[in-house]
Amino acid sequence: MAGQSRAQPARLYLLAYNTICAIIWARILLTTITTLIASDVSSVYALEPWTRFAQTLAVAEIIHAATGIVRSPVFTTFTQVFARSVQVWAINYAFPDVTKPSVAYAAMLLAWATADTIRYSYFAIMLADWPIPRALKWAR
Repeated sequence: MAGQSRAQPARLYLLAYNTICAIIWARILLTTITTLIASDVSSVYALEPWTRFAQTLAVAEIIHAATGIVRSPVFTTFTQVFARSVQVWAINYAFPDVTKPSVAYAAMLLAWATADTIRYSYFAIMLADWPIPRALKWAR
């Protein structure tokens, strides 16, 4: 019983964290798609602050792993978060003149936002104890 009372705040926190991340990445995904349809590729760079925010928020996942509230390995989590953080801070943010017109930037946003919308949605639904839709389970 004591273990359950300690687990409930962590579960609620993780539910909130995953829900917020799913919403942010879904916004990035939908805006990227609609911007690419309606405008040119350089307009996608307007999402750079959102992408940087979302990726910086992922630093919390290192803390989640280190404290044991998730079962992810700390080193693997650190490596993944660090690599993306370097991309958004040391490249995309630091060199806007190179990043803005790049098709690679738009492709990166599509890939990251698709994967993360699926991943965070999956975990949020699981933590809410809702049935996971088959399509989401397949995509995960």
